This record gives sequence, C-alpha cells and structure tokens, in this order.
Amino acid sequence: MVYGSCSLIRHRYLSDEIINMAGSMAMPWLVGGDFNCISTPSEKKGGNPPSLQAMEDFNVCISASSLNDAGFIGSPFTWSNNRTGLAVVKSRLDRFLINNQWDSAFPGFQINHLVRGPSDHAPLLAACATSLRGPSRFIFQSMWIDHETFRSTVQNAWRAMADHHNPLVSIHLKLKVLKGVLRCWNKNSFGNIHDNLAMQEREVKARQEDFDSHPT
Repeated sequence: MVYGSCSLIRHRYLSDEIINMAGSMAMPWLVGGDFNCISTPSEKKGGNPPSLQAMEDFNVCISASSLNDAGFIGSPFTWSNNRTGLAVVKSRLDRFLINNQWDSAFPGFQINHLVRGPSDHAPLLAACATSLRGPSRFIFQSMWIDHETFRSTVQNAWRAMADHHNPLVSIHLKLKVLKGVLRCWNKNSFGNIHDNLAMQEREVKARQEDFDSHPT
C-alpha cells in the first residue's frame, strides 16, 4: 500500500521507488492506495485545474513500471472535500495498479469503489472472482439476546433433540439443529438482515453517485 505526498518533489521520490521495485519484480504485483494524484483531467471535478506536470509524472511512473490501472466499479471519484454546490471538489486519488503477471494470475480481479459515507475517502474493495463456494457461515447476532422470544426458542430447540449416549455427539447434534432453528427464527423475527443492509447500502450508493454527477 502506498500514500503519495501532495508535494510534487516528494511524489517523485515515490515514483522512483515504484519504478526501481518494478525492475526486479517477476511475480504478480499489485500497488494500491492513496496516490494523491490523478492521471487524466477527467478524474477531477471542481476546484483548481489539475497540475499537468503531476499528471505527466504519474503516467510516466505507471508506464515505466509496466503497470496498468486495474479499473473500478462504482463512482468515478474516491475523494471529496465533502462540500456542496460550487465549492465541491472530487478526485480519483485512490487506485490499484497491477502488472501483467497479476492480470494473468487473477483474471477476475476487480476493484469496487464503496460508499464514501462521512469520510473524505471512499474505501476500495479488491476482489478476485471465483466459482468456488463453500457452505454459508452461521453468524450469531448479538441483538438476538434482547428479543423476547430468543431464550424460549433456544430452550425448545435444545430440548427437542433427544440425548445421545455420547455427550460430545449429543452436543454436536443439538447445536446443528439449533443453528437451523435460529436461522428460521431470525428470518421471521428480523427479516433478512443482510439483504436489508445491502438494500440500504445500494440506496446510499445511488444517492452518492447521483450527487457526484449533479453536485448542485
């Protein structure tokens, strides 16, 4: 991970370091973080015009290092001064760069610009597509404890399973049954928490993207 200085001189030190490392890199390589720089004028909206020299230096660094922009899904900007109207400034300061070996090793690799929220920087989620899916995990939700029917639901499920002559097997079987009961109980009592959360995140993301496109 990298953090680029706003100073043009210090940013060149970072560029030189990346170029030097790239010269000895023969394996899949990913460089990402807050570069504090953009590569094209379209990656900035509002504020003073971007520095042409800074953009040229950054693009030379990318080219000399044989790196490629990994691209992204989501809002085109990763940073905002969180102002509105004519005072708003947005830029794509954060990104991931990859070499050809990384692209070949992880063909499904992608970057998602997540919802910025109250922060000035949006979190970036790096993910590799895979077709391997295991069984879904059981996650205990702490809010369950405060529900009025939680205790009785657990007790009834535990007592419904007959004891096994082996205590360890008995506990294992009871927990397995309880897991299924709690999943159904959770869906009936709270709805699908993950779907509800995902829906709210999509709504926030849509509003943020709309604001990025129409800040006024």
